[in-house]
Amino acid sequence: MKKTITLLALVLCTQLFYAQTTVTKQNTLIKSNHNFGLTNPVFNEGSPMTYNPGQVDALGAAFSLDYTNQGGTSFDGYPSGTVGGYKAGGTYYPGNVAACGMPVQIQDLTHDLRINWKTSQAFANDIGDKWWATINVIFDSGTATSEPDPAVRDYDLVIQNVSYEQDDFSDLDNPGGRYWYFARETPDGPIKPFTVYIGDVPYQWAVRYKFFDYPPGDINEDKNDKVHIKFIPIDNANPIPYLDHSLKQFIDCTVEYLDFLPLSPEERTKADLKVAESSLWIKSISAGYEIYEGAAILNNDYFYTTVDNVAPNALTNLTVTEQSGTAVLNWDASTDTAFDTYTVYRSENGGAYIKIASNLRTNSYTDDSISNQNYNYYVTATDRSFNESSSSNVANLDLTPVISNQTITIDVVEDSYVRDGKFKNTNYGSANNLQIREINSNGDRRYAYLKFNLSGISNVVSATLRVNNTGNNGDVDVSTVSTDNWSENTIKWNGKPSPGSYINTYSFNNLGEFDLDVTNYIINELQGDGVASFILQGSTSNFMTIGSKEGGNGATLIIEYNNGSTQKGSKTKNSFVDSNVSKSITETKMYPNPTSSKLYFNIENADTDNGSIEIFDSIGRLVQKAHITGSKMDINLEVPTGIYLVRINNKEHSITKRVVKK
Repeated sequence: MKKTITLLALVLCTQLFYAQTTVTKQNTLIKSNHNFGLTNPVFNEGSPMTYNPGQVDALGAAFSLDYTNQGGTSFDGYPSGTVGGYKAGGTYYPGNVAACGMPVQIQDLTHDLRINWKTSQAFANDIGDKWWATINVIFDSGTATSEPDPAVRDYDLVIQNVSYEQDDFSDLDNPGGRYWYFARETPDGPIKPFTVYIGDVPYQWAVRYKFFDYPPGDINEDKNDKVHIKFIPIDNANPIPYLDHSLKQFIDCTVEYLDFLPLSPEERTKADLKVAESSLWIKSISAGYEIYEGAAILNNDYFYTTVDNVAPNALTNLTVTEQSGTAVLNWDASTDTAFDTYTVYRSENGGAYIKIASNLRTNSYTDDSISNQNYNYYVTATDRSFNESSSSNVANLDLTPVISNQTITIDVVEDSYVRDGKFKNTNYGSANNLQIREINSNGDRRYAYLKFNLSGISNVVSATLRVNNTGNNGDVDVSTVSTDNWSENTIKWNGKPSPGSYINTYSFNNLGEFDLDVTNYIINELQGDGVASFILQGSTSNFMTIGSKEGGNGATLIIEYNNGSTQKGSKTKNSFVDSNVSKSITETKMYPNPTSSKLYFNIENADTDNGSIEIFDSIGRLVQKAHITGSKMDINLEVPTGIYLVRINNKEHSITKRVVKK
């Protein structure tokens, strides 16, 4: 008696404060067009249902039911609110797609259609109370506007919010009647949960599939073609506080989770035929309470559908910083009321953006898969209808190495010239000028020789041979020398080393300095004995001279080399021109150069765990990378023709070499 008086007082106060209207018949249409309806099968059994007409636009099919069981333990009915198609006063009113998203066939259903539902209860957990707060989706195989026929409905979908007790999730084996299975991770294993989120909090349901096996002639035999699916909260004590989620998520789950049931071939055939059959119409959705026993106040605080095809606003203030070898991203949180997740996209070295993280629910992310590259990031927000926003501002993190080049001038260490004829046994190692001439007259041919010591030099980017024209104009051919085993103090025409490979030609047109690119030859010599020799021969009969070191204006090599690399904004850790550079660097060789396809490497003390070979183009972009697989290895140059830098990262040091792809 005390509980009844308390409930009555609460209902009276609620009605006076909110101007409640009492439902006086089983079906009441409370808003046409959108078709909000209220159903109270116990309206004349001491269980009044009330609603506020002034709040229908805001709250939809909201109601408060003061339920009191009149005796017995059987099903008393399903007092509920309905959105969509609704029958009242003997007339069926189809739903309005523009207003509520229904009717719609399953095959045309999108995530735009969301269910919005919130419940509350009072005095509902006493001993003897028995109820379930559920949603029922009404499917039908008729036409878009026809009244649904429950007798031929073979696919039921129920979403439970909360109930009077916790389910034990036991399968039911009941031959000759109704029976069910729960979707499980493994046969007889744990429940396979269906999960949605509000903010970063997950809420999970078990998915139960009910089948029917009534014998011929049984009053329920017509149910044998039906598959009834119910989503039951895994934690009934902490149910989802409200639904604002896509209906399609739940329908898709009923199909996907068939693979997690121990179905017989006959059951699977039936399920594949009946579950979410694509031509079925979704006519309406009802939300309310399955009531059996006890006394309680049972509320739909609100119930309506949302058709949402508008993406959230673009996110703002994305930043990225490098921290301990990772990229840490932060951005302003989405303010969209239906926000669900964030997605992070990344571009590497100006390439296409790819998705690297999704289903994020906090406005930060750490990318731990970065290396020495140039990265651009943007993020998007997705709402619970899976509408994705446009991209945020782009944040850049440039970790590409900064190549620091320096120039050094190397003086010629030995220079001389040789002369044929009666001078063929004369040495000119102390001459102040080196003579050059090509003529058939005996005794008039003169060749100049130059030698340079390349020790201590590595990571050459370019090399230039500079000579000083001290005489007449003319063309001078420059070639390598077949051997470095000659001395300025002993070299003579007789026994002179022969020319090697032609490099290029000087064209002297005035007195002074002239330069010639000898990069490839110097790089090759650095991989050899570290000594470079040149022979200079006239291509005409002109008598020409160049300065010698004895005359104070000898030839020089101008070497541009890489002095190290570091990430942008960082300090260089290792210098590559260093007398203490490890053996793993100084004895690293790469050949041939130029090459048309393969590069071969001899790498002393090869680091096969972490070592790598990186190839950069002329503007510093990484275009190819390979792992060091052994002390001898090769790679195919998968780049267009041109000049590239090859950086060999081995143990604690790196070395950069120049290669020409022809």
